[in-house]
Amino acid sequence: MPNVRLGRDVSVSPEKEAEAERLIDAFLEAAIQSGELYTKPEPVIENELVRHLTEQLFIPNARARELARAALSFRKGFGPLEPLIREEGVSDIWVVGPKRIIYEKWGVQGVFDGGFENERQLQLFVEKLAARANRSVDYANPITSFIITEGETFYRIAIAVRPVSPIPTLAIRRFTSVPSVDGMIESGYFSEEAGAFFRWAVLSRRNFLVSGGMGTGKTTLLASALKETDPMELPLLIEEVMEMPVTNRDVPNLRRIVVKPPAFDGSGEIGLAYLLKTALQMKPTRVIVSEVRDGAIFYMLQAMQIGHEGSMSTMHAENATKALFARLPMMLAQSPEMRELSYEDKLQFIASSVHMIVHLVQEPKPLRRYPKPGFRHVGEIVEIVEEPKPDAIPVFRWNPETERVEPTGHVPERLFEGAWRYGHAPDEAWFRKPVPKKTFVPGGPA
Repeated sequence: MPNVRLGRDVSVSPEKEAEAERLIDAFLEAAIQSGELYTKPEPVIENELVRHLTEQLFIPNARARELARAALSFRKGFGPLEPLIREEGVSDIWVVGPKRIIYEKWGVQGVFDGGFENERQLQLFVEKLAARANRSVDYANPITSFIITEGETFYRIAIAVRPVSPIPTLAIRRFTSVPSVDGMIESGYFSEEAGAFFRWAVLSRRNFLVSGGMGTGKTTLLASALKETDPMELPLLIEEVMEMPVTNRDVPNLRRIVVKPPAFDGSGEIGLAYLLKTALQMKPTRVIVSEVRDGAIFYMLQAMQIGHEGSMSTMHAENATKALFARLPMMLAQSPEMRELSYEDKLQFIASSVHMIVHLVQEPKPLRRYPKPGFRHVGEIVEIVEEPKPDAIPVFRWNPETERVEPTGHVPERLFEGAWRYGHAPDEAWFRKPVPKKTFVPGGPA
């Protein structure tokens, strides 16, 4: 276990310290290969390692336990990143190099004052991190991504090593929990009316897309929507990488399939478009794609059209209007099936598939009601209409004056079409535009 800061004990010689590190390394390597490191309770592994050290080296029990705990923290936990991982408010960690680690806390970036001893220690760390998810990262498989769970916390991890990266790098996104719609209403993410409408749209199986920039919570909102679905549904989740923080505890009948990246020689890839095209044979009640960024959007929209009501996906866009009129047509242009069609035909295809777009934003500065930086919320919810021509009509929109997601007064009648089949009636009170408060002017008219 090279270069882990274990400290020294005056009762143990440097030679025994070095031998202890070799024994620990061999012991934990065997535990990783057998799977025991991640299946046995940590106190059991710790006691076995302590006994192994005391029997082999005759070092004091207290020192053996100190060494064992430090080693397990490095091998099983997040090693030098542990303080960041456990700190409240930290959502993202980027390891740019052994001693250069950037993090985001409450939407603000900072530089971590800890780090790895050298590149070799970082390489060992990413290898063992991948092993926790039964993945390998090496010269033959130099880039990978996966999810690690600890209780209710999800960690989405992406790693790159040589030859695709000159030094090992990784990015960690932490999902501490998937909030409920009610929780989002309480936090100000939704207003009460917008949250109730969103839940109704999910239960009534309206097709929708979630748009927004990086870090605005698109994946989290999709996971929250999934948790609102009927437990007897058979949804199918399709991902480029396993990133959705949702399990079968949340959605009992959830099935998930993941893109297979190409091997080192470029063979064996199973892409998102192929998965979308063939997965419909699995008869899902609704299709969920964590993100679409290319021509695979054709199969996503087609799934929405041919009976998989309530399907949903995410995409990057500056706002909902640009999502409809710019980003979606551009992605469809990358699809062989839609490449030759006109812009107007592409718009019509989109409008006949999607019922609404939920756009998310992250505030760059603290607000009056939400003083923490990086506050995320719904920016607008728009209805997509087909007639007289495709358009995006806002139903709810963020009001910077009141710092609430407020109704615009538009009643989304197209969204109501077909929703009655699922027995969830909308409340027209959701859509009443708030009456602005009158400002009293002294000496003015009564």
